[in-house]
Amino acid sequence: MRTKRRKQKIKKLIILILIIIAIVFSFILLIKMVFKKETNLFNNISNYQTSYYNDYVEYYNKNKDIEKEDIVNFINYCKDNNLDYGHTSIDLIKFYKLENFDLNNLSKYLDYYESHKDSDLLQIVSIVNNDLESITLEYGEEITNFLLDLINEKYYIKNNLNRYINYYQKITNFDYQKKYDTKEVVTNVNANLDYNFYENTEVTDIKKDTLMIVNKHYKIPDNYTPENLVHIDDWEYGYWNLIRADVYEEFKKMSKDAKKDNVTLFIASPYRSYNDQKVLYNSYVASDGVKNADTYSADIQNIIRV
Repeated sequence: MRTKRRKQKIKKLIILILIIIAIVFSFILLIKMVFKKETNLFNNISNYQTSYYNDYVEYYNKNKDIEKEDIVNFINYCKDNNLDYGHTSIDLIKFYKLENFDLNNLSKYLDYYESHKDSDLLQIVSIVNNDLESITLEYGEEITNFLLDLINEKYYIKNNLNRYINYYQKITNFDYQKKYDTKEVVTNVNANLDYNFYENTEVTDIKKDTLMIVNKHYKIPDNYTPENLVHIDDWEYGYWNLIRADVYEEFKKMSKDAKKDNVTLFIASPYRSYNDQKVLYNSYVASDGVKNADTYSADIQNIIRV
């Protein structure tokens, strides 16, 4: 009887040991599966580096709303450039999640933030991406809002930045609290209106046809003549002079509409040839001087009126 009981106890003990072994083995397999699964989270991502694996996982566990590929690129950049991605004053991922973030500018964002900790992070990204750091330092923080509005203008030209600033200072007299219109600044500078008459003149783009700029800063080529010139054939509209056909037709429509309001329009000075303008301008200079003549006539060396 005792022998039978002993055998039953041994049998139960063996079963218990086998169960424990099975549990331990299953636990080991589970750990391996989890580890393999975690590794595969990054293994198939381009730029993955095995030596940074623990950093990827640690960051992923804290920031699961960020794409794994973005985490890999972000950690790689920080590691390769000795940047503390969990910076003591600001977590760099706050920049990384912003619109227009540029990974190549990450260190610049941090440098700017260190000296402008009260600045909005989105503004810092815009300032750095547009290379405005030195400008804000040169002109002071007061000009920052103007710059941020400026770079968002549709026809903003980066090469004109200093001219925009100089023009802005001129019209506001360095009063940065004064209301400003960045669209006006961009429009006038792009049209060279920040220059003195006939200063830095350029040949206009005649391919734009009726949309080309013609003023005391943009001139028409000396040999330019519109292809669709016609004579004004009705004394009701003007003298017997040449005018563009499309302009003439539109003028007729405008003239008829104006007459409904008892307003009479008359074409007194349409197209002039190069030689006609030269004679006219020189006569004005002879009688009134260059300075006065330039206020109401065009220097033939710079512009031809059409």
